Amino acid sequence: MPTTPTPVRGHIDVQTRSEQTGQRENPDLREENALPVEKVMLRGVEIPLERTGNDSKGYFKNVIPRLLEILTDKEIADLKNSEFCKDVFSSSYPLLVERMIRDKNNHPRSWTRPISGYYIYSQWTKTNLEKWKQYLLRLAEKG
Repeated sequence: MPTTPTPVRGHIDVQTRSEQTGQRENPDLREENALPVEKVMLRGVEIPLERTGNDSKGYFKNVIPRLLEILTDKEIADLKNSEFCKDVFSSSYPLLVERMIRDKNNHPRSWTRPISGYYIYSQWTKTNLEKWKQYLLRLAEKG
């Protein structure tokens, strides 16, 4: 019977929330504002559930190589599928692509340097990131 994954706590990573935006920021040693970085064990690999501050690029640069080692071929194919990403993350584009993503006005929608051989969707909003977190929790629950 599947169990709800327990986020990993008790590690050194600490962040704070901005009083103005509610976003996580760089480490702050004021104890009353310190928040642990939530992580989950996914198939034996510890995966952070959230980015630090607004650093989506650094977060995905850290997480994507780990995920590619443990995801099934179907799960990787899902992350390359624009319909799947639209349904699951409310994203206009797939998470993983083999060529840089550009919109109809030729503006980049992925980072310019590939991560583990893939260009990564770069337009992450608070809503997308919350759905990403739920996706990771569902994967961990599934095992």
